Amino acid sequence: MAASIYAVMADKLPPWVRTEIDAICRKFLWVGQEQSIRGKCTVAWPVVTTPAVFGGLGVINLKLSSWAMQTRWLWLQRTDESRAWASITISVGDGMRTKFWTDRWQCQTELGPGTSPAVPAIASYLLIWDRLENTYLQPDVPDRCIWRWTDHGSSTFAGADLVWKTWAPLKVKLFLWLAFKERLWTADRRRRHGLAAPATCHLCNLQQETVHHLFVSCPFTVQELFAPVAWHIWKERNARLFRGDSLDHQQLLRKIKTDADMWVAAGAKSLGSLLGE
Repeated sequence: MAASIYAVMADKLPPWVRTEIDAICRKFLWVGQEQSIRGKCTVAWPVVTTPAVFGGLGVINLKLSSWAMQTRWLWLQRTDESRAWASITISVGDGMRTKFWTDRWQCQTELGPGTSPAVPAIASYLLIWDRLENTYLQPDVPDRCIWRWTDHGSSTFAGADLVWKTWAPLKVKLFLWLAFKERLWTADRRRRHGLAAPATCHLCNLQQETVHHLFVSCPFTVQELFAPVAWHIWKERNARLFRGDSLDHQQLLRKIKTDADMWVAAGAKSLGSLLGE
């Protein structure tokens, strides 16, 4: 239902769609099932769609509802300052891309030393306003759009391409994402949460187990194809921790190769070229 409402708000329903929907509603109202209603409609449909206080049943009039929802957007554009379209301001340079009547804009005025207030949009074009000689344009500087909610403090995720653009099952991508975020339940994280954890890595028994150690510096970790190797290292670590099972290096490599072959068969062409297939 929500999707239908959004569709109506974005674009008016074609007449044939409204006719079909109204026909379904009429059949449901008068006979309660999908069959002909000829001779069974006891009240005209326009009356049925009238609000109850005016003698109808309040069934939605799709045509009027569509008009109302689309008109609502026009109203919000003029009245709701929190909407995205009200969050763009144009910093005026040469004035070639800015419209006074429709754009939210600002430029410098010559009101005194060090002042640069916003100029009210009272003229139709910047060039006309410029001729009034109480503002000045910058012929060599293009107009610039400013997004009020731009976050200049965000930092990029260095591993985004490695995680999300690699060919791997979604569960493996999510696992890699958690690994980059250091949210896997490795020994160091378990201890931070007051849980029991061994002092050393389950795979090498040499160093403290962290995400970085497990997938980067652990001697057990062989630098192979990143996604399948990291996935199976994690599974092997959990097998040793929770079930007491373990594989040697050759067995683990064979499992990785088997999975890699399955991925290639499913469509991982880049992985196949690395494997020489």
